[in-house]
Amino acid sequence: MQQQKKIKLSNYYSDVLKASYHFKQKNWDEARLSYRKSGEAFMKYRLYDREDETKVCNYLAGSHELSGKTLKRKWQPNYSALLDTLNSSGYISQDELQALKAIQEDGNQGMHDSDVVTDKIETEASIKLVHAYSRKLTVSFYKSMHKDIPSELTDAYEGKVNADVLEEHYDFGEVLEAADNFNNRNQYILISPPNDKNTSADLKSSLARIPWSFILDFDSNTKGKYGLFTAFGAAKDSRVVPLVIDQYESHVSLPISTSGGRLNWLFANGLSESVGTSCSDFRSWNKRKYGKFIKEALRRFMTDSTNEYYIVCLNVGDRYLKDIIHSIDDIEEVEADLVHFIFVSTDEDYLVGVSEEAREYSFNSASFKMSANEFILGVEETMSSAASVPLSSVIVPSRVSGKLDCIDISSIVSTLKDGGLDVVHASIGATAPNDISPSDTFFRGEDISWNDISKGVEATRKIQDALKNKIKDRIQLRQSSKFLLYHDAGAGGTTLSRRLAYDLRKEYPVVLLNKYIKGVTEEKLHLFYNRVKTPVLAIVEASKVNITTIDALVRNCNSNKARFLFVIVERHNKKVGLFDQQNNIHLSDTMADSDEKNRFVNKVTLYAQNKSDMAEWDKKSPNQCEVIDFSLAICNDDFKQEKIEKYVSYYNSLLSQPLNEFVLYVSMIYHYSQKEVPDLIFRNLFKKDDGSVIGLQKYLRNHPKEEKALYKILSNVADEAGKQTLWRPRYARFADAVLQSVCSVGGWKEMVYDSSINLIKRIKSNQQYLVDDSRQILISVFLERGKEDLLGVEEAWTKDTNTHFSQLLEDLGYKEIDQRNVLSRLANSFPNEPHFWGHLARFCYEKASIPKHFDEAMTFVQRAFDANGEKDFNLQHIAGMCKRRLLEYYKRENVKLEFEDIKDLAEEARGYFKESRRLNSKNIYAYISEIQLIVILIEYGKGLSPYDTYRRFLFSRENEWYQEQYVSMLELIDETKILLSQMKTLGNTQKTHKSFDYLNRSESQSKNFIDDLPGMLNHLSAAIEKALYEERPRLRQLYVRYLLLSKVKGDPKRLGESWGLLTEKEQEKVENYLNSNIQQGNTNLFSLRYWFQFVRKCRKDTPVDEIISRLQTLAQASGEHHPIVQLEANYNILVLKAFTIIHDKDYFDTDKIREIRYLASTCHQQSLNDKYIFDLLVNDHDISGIVPYNENTDFSNCIRLHGTISSIRSTTQGEIKLDCGLTAFFAPSKGNFVEGRDETKEVTFVIGFRHDGLFALEVKAVDDSDDVKTSDVSEELKEENAIENIDNLSVETSAASGERDDVYEIPSGNQQKFKILGKIEL
Repeated sequence: MQQQKKIKLSNYYSDVLKASYHFKQKNWDEARLSYRKSGEAFMKYRLYDREDETKVCNYLAGSHELSGKTLKRKWQPNYSALLDTLNSSGYISQDELQALKAIQEDGNQGMHDSDVVTDKIETEASIKLVHAYSRKLTVSFYKSMHKDIPSELTDAYEGKVNADVLEEHYDFGEVLEAADNFNNRNQYILISPPNDKNTSADLKSSLARIPWSFILDFDSNTKGKYGLFTAFGAAKDSRVVPLVIDQYESHVSLPISTSGGRLNWLFANGLSESVGTSCSDFRSWNKRKYGKFIKEALRRFMTDSTNEYYIVCLNVGDRYLKDIIHSIDDIEEVEADLVHFIFVSTDEDYLVGVSEEAREYSFNSASFKMSANEFILGVEETMSSAASVPLSSVIVPSRVSGKLDCIDISSIVSTLKDGGLDVVHASIGATAPNDISPSDTFFRGEDISWNDISKGVEATRKIQDALKNKIKDRIQLRQSSKFLLYHDAGAGGTTLSRRLAYDLRKEYPVVLLNKYIKGVTEEKLHLFYNRVKTPVLAIVEASKVNITTIDALVRNCNSNKARFLFVIVERHNKKVGLFDQQNNIHLSDTMADSDEKNRFVNKVTLYAQNKSDMAEWDKKSPNQCEVIDFSLAICNDDFKQEKIEKYVSYYNSLLSQPLNEFVLYVSMIYHYSQKEVPDLIFRNLFKKDDGSVIGLQKYLRNHPKEEKALYKILSNVADEAGKQTLWRPRYARFADAVLQSVCSVGGWKEMVYDSSINLIKRIKSNQQYLVDDSRQILISVFLERGKEDLLGVEEAWTKDTNTHFSQLLEDLGYKEIDQRNVLSRLANSFPNEPHFWGHLARFCYEKASIPKHFDEAMTFVQRAFDANGEKDFNLQHIAGMCKRRLLEYYKRENVKLEFEDIKDLAEEARGYFKESRRLNSKNIYAYISEIQLIVILIEYGKGLSPYDTYRRFLFSRENEWYQEQYVSMLELIDETKILLSQMKTLGNTQKTHKSFDYLNRSESQSKNFIDDLPGMLNHLSAAIEKALYEERPRLRQLYVRYLLLSKVKGDPKRLGESWGLLTEKEQEKVENYLNSNIQQGNTNLFSLRYWFQFVRKCRKDTPVDEIISRLQTLAQASGEHHPIVQLEANYNILVLKAFTIIHDKDYFDTDKIREIRYLASTCHQQSLNDKYIFDLLVNDHDISGIVPYNENTDFSNCIRLHGTISSIRSTTQGEIKLDCGLTAFFAPSKGNFVEGRDETKEVTFVIGFRHDGLFALEVKAVDDSDDVKTSDVSEELKEENAIENIDNLSVETSAASGERDDVYEIPSGNQQKFKILGKIEL
């Protein structure tokens, strides 16, 4: 007999005994309930007897119809549905039908409230009738099985039954109720016990039917014959994420998965296969830090998004279990009411103890006295079969052996989801050939499904082909970049982007980026690219990943030579101008022309039932017809476009106050951020009469009419993990209509303030501490503008500072008190969020009108620091900006501060900027803001002084401090140029463009300080001789700078040309000054850097050892506060040391080779783009043979070196061992070298220098004849060093020349070819 039939027969037997006992005791209600249960057990047995067991399991679990068809919405059959199914299928006789109906009708009567005047005699007669029918049903039941009726049942019907039959026998339905029916929208965690050999692996495998997200496995033999890991077949399942103690102990980031379809499997007491990882008792377990390991893993897992967590504990030792309960309580972001413990054990004392422990921490708990076997049998009976289905192939385009082909990436699909990536593969959306009907969800406002895309349900847009062509052109660029698809609200931007992804999925690898997880998303992008090895199209909704983050991803991909085109889908009202149409396109919400209008009309003709509006559309011009008109006509809602507000108001009126409030918050969030909202962050809106919170889902189950009305306004979807239920307005226009519907007079903006405060209060009442999803919602609504993070990104002072803040704050108008109150409420509600305090501080100093406001801003900065924000470079920048804005205020208001007060204020601001750079040396804004600060400082100081020129002001004895600040500014400008040149190698993003613009403006302002260049040079020349010893380095430094500027008419952008224009006498003077400075104080960074540039361009006969020695001094002196200068020095040391080894043919000097490897490793860690080729070796005669890379280089003049291929790891990664012992990277595919064939092959090549070491170009096999075709080295270099203008923004740069200011300046393509000036023997 099947296992489920045995269970049902056992249930029937038990329920009849209980019903008979209660009948004998005249406990009518209890008797009715037991009779009803016996009837259900009979019907379920009969289904299992007549149908396939798996189909019946799925049917009873509510996921499928009995025919096997999947249900769109889970629905578990009740008594009545079971009876109808059996009757219609002919699985019961007429006598059985009559008996079952009698039990049902009497049971229904008992379920209604009793009337005190009910005729007791009539009730007793009714139950006696049911008792008789039950007996008939039992006779028929056992007869159909060809079995005798058990004597215990016969006796029970005769009244020979006692209370022993009431011994506890749990109905698994109570477990299901406690576990919310194991609904996939929740997160389920299993804590399984050690050494459970009483349960077979086959039976344990049934546990896989539950949608677990996390398993804490205490069985160190879990991989053995009886282990759970073995039962689940987890070893061969790529969706399982194994977590072991070694990962925690080695301090690596735990690879926790929060995506749908993956299962975190934590070995909570090690593995017997791994010696020393399992513990025999709690003390040793605790000492091994398993408790901390579990806590960190659960913290990572439970703070990603707002979910309900159901934790099933199968008789795990109470000390271990209590430790886990304490750990979850310590995770502040997890609200206690969202955690549900379900304890299963046969030990009643154990159940009491652990339940009390859970309730002590306010967690929900339910305990069940049953064995693990009984629990698993209950799962087997009630849960859908989860038979392992092998992953189908996931085919995407790729480059294999240099040729475009396809590969199966099914093994990494699940792990890609952990980084927010969904692959759009070849077979996505596949449907049956004749299935052309659309789903009803798309026309109701939900995102279009891949099935509907494959059927061509949507109307083709006019810009579709143009968009596709732009993307095809753009994706061919040599670097990662971005393209923006702007769209009006309700225009169909998401639909068009999915159509684009679908149509191009067989030409390019395509992914949807649905979420950004710091560090993880970058890792998964690189994993995908390394598999496909060809440019990838990535579709991103700006509402899910902001523009600032996408820019950072572009730079990261470029630094790792991974080529992605990020197509950003952003709701925006701006029209795209001609100047940037190459990289942007705009989708309107109205018809572009008659053809597009007709295509929409045809869809209405095909799919709409009511076609009455079509005649009216004929009268309208295309630009009068909106996309939403057609969608609403197809979904057959009874309204027209102009009546949307009335429609929304009507259905709002059918909702209760809690649902109205919920609709308002969902619409408000969507209006400002286009984000979907998890209902759990508003769960306490929905309560029982007794005040207990039940949440939206349970509320809707009890209010079906309101549920129907709610779905007229909102739609819901599962998140990318398939767990949360996310809500949004059905159409973008509905959000606006909802906001207007809550207003009386004056429009929505009159309600923004109160609604904002209420929204913050409501989220706070549900979450004392924010998790990632709710944090991102609040940031998007209140703090971001145009999908960009505003923290740490400052612009020059303007009177209209309103645009520096979010759209919501702008909607508050110029009511600064309201704007401030909203930000203050946000920060005070979540005091542990340092960035909230940072934004409040920023608002205060940007809006400040008196000095007191700046003091208040600094108190908020301190609150941010106190909330663990002191190590945040953005917040240090905010502190510096607060002090800088105060200085600007004093200057603007002509406040005459004392010198010491000015000095203290400036040095305090500079200290914050300096700390911001220490924490993040690549934070370009901290450089530029400090440069701007010093410009303002000098202008302010001069304005307060009696001097009429900057020369007199800066070189007066009493203003030496201002002179020091000026010199610091010049050094900062040099550092900033180095950093910007590195940033530019990663593509001209908007951030790079803005930074170049700010730097140029700052330099232009600082040019005013040189109001008499000849006079300054004369003054400095005389002053140096008279100055005190300690003052001379600064004056010499200024003299060199001014002399160089004098050669290019004071233009700092042309400074690199100046060296070649110096006379011999001037060269001698410069050399003397720089040497004197270095000898006087070798920590003078400016002098060391200028000396290196000087010898490269004017003294090429300088011994290389001397150059290296001074560069080493520069590297050491730079320290942590000048990492960009340190990188520059280390890189040049690497180049020169490699050059000497090649020049001297110093074969296999292991110490020197080891030192070069160390330098390459150091530069790699400091570099923004360690894969960029900065220099080439043209010849090895002298240092003039080391030249900056230029696309127009004549490579036939380059020296070719000899070596042997030592390894080929992929088509893009290989290494060559030079004859001198050095190692160079190379790209095997460029010369058609193949892994497994060409290792040990002798080759010749040109050498380039990158931050991570040497790179070989134009690699040729030694035995290649002259006519053998090889890759074009010019093209190869272009691909290695391609610099694309990602935003198509014009960046102001200096005129190209054959010289360069420093080694990181990126020359323009019109430079002269390199010319060897002479040979200087070393």
